[in-house]
Amino acid sequence: MEINKLFGNLVVLESDVLKRTNSTLETSLRNATDSPMFGTLRIKLKKFSEHVNGDYQMSLMSSKCEFSTLVQPNYLASLKNLLFVLDELGNLTINELTAANEFKIRANLKLNLVNVKSLALSQCFMAITLTDLNKEQMKSIYKKYKLKNMEHKCGIMLFKMDSSLTNPKFDRLIDLNKYGGFKSPSGIGLLDPSLLFVCDRETRCVLKIDIKSGDLVQHIQLNEADPTGICLLERKYLIVADSFRHELSLYDADKLIKLRATKLSDEFQSFNGPYDITVLQRSSQQQQQQQQQQQDDYLLFVKNRADTKVLIYDMSFNLYNYFEYEHSNLQGIASIANMKSNRNDLLILGVNYPSNNVAAAVNNGSNGKSSKSSPPPPTRLVLFSEIH
Repeated sequence: MEINKLFGNLVVLESDVLKRTNSTLETSLRNATDSPMFGTLRIKLKKFSEHVNGDYQMSLMSSKCEFSTLVQPNYLASLKNLLFVLDELGNLTINELTAANEFKIRANLKLNLVNVKSLALSQCFMAITLTDLNKEQMKSIYKKYKLKNMEHKCGIMLFKMDSSLTNPKFDRLIDLNKYGGFKSPSGIGLLDPSLLFVCDRETRCVLKIDIKSGDLVQHIQLNEADPTGICLLERKYLIVADSFRHELSLYDADKLIKLRATKLSDEFQSFNGPYDITVLQRSSQQQQQQQQQQQDDYLLFVKNRADTKVLIYDMSFNLYNYFEYEHSNLQGIASIANMKSNRNDLLILGVNYPSNNVAAAVNNGSNGKSSKSSPPPPTRLVLFSEIH
């Protein structure tokens, strides 16, 4: 249906709603300026446009705080109220989120790794994937961790967690070659007490491994795919991001049976495929208002490495909304537990400000906050403390 055939002068819609995206609907609304319109239709169209394109974005952006970080926030993972921040060289900081929604550094570790591609946590383990190692890099890791054999160019470094969850100790290197010649492990997930999920971009598969026995439990072969990220939900579900198909897939984590899949919305052609994903619990107030069922208590946040947008889906894989974090390169993404509600309903983004955009960044943080007269550090953690 062409917008110009509607009764109405659509120009009365507020510009602060219409300018946020360039959807087909909004482009049509802007161009329809010459016909009269009944007031009730005007109100309905305005409400539709606000709901689809505006409310969630403005709610998120109005409640952010930024914090300085000691390392590049390439990879983020959380455990309770602890946030692990890891860069590609294995520099790790462990940060505690306080009741005042401020970060306190609990540990700063140099793991002396290279070519890190992903990070995962559980109560028992911390896992880090490595790829594309040359001989000198393999030799360095061999010496640091006293490995008996480091002949392959990729693997998973496994660390045991202590009771404080802030002092991971190296346990072993998981050699992925024994499971079918892994070449480029990317997304990784851990499920207590001893299950590990990992996807590989080159061999296009997802593995489920028993850490204690070292046995391959299950295997999924994906055709014409590029699995880049995985995320576990409620010990029941595995979500896989596919950058080649521009697709999200939901699997039963026990049997690895695909339950549903969805293509990314055509509205985001420039998004260039999903890469990192995290699941965030809705606030208890929002859950009560919307009367959601148990699985719909969650929202799925999806980002890639070449865009400033974060797409938001519900667990039926309907596009819920999106927001855009301008003037920055998005790095890691994670959810973290709110000390007040004890729910993972806070969103964390790692951002890297290019030097020419540093001055344009907005800073509301308290811990590590820059003064108004000085630019912020180029790497930051962004905490969204009120998700509605």
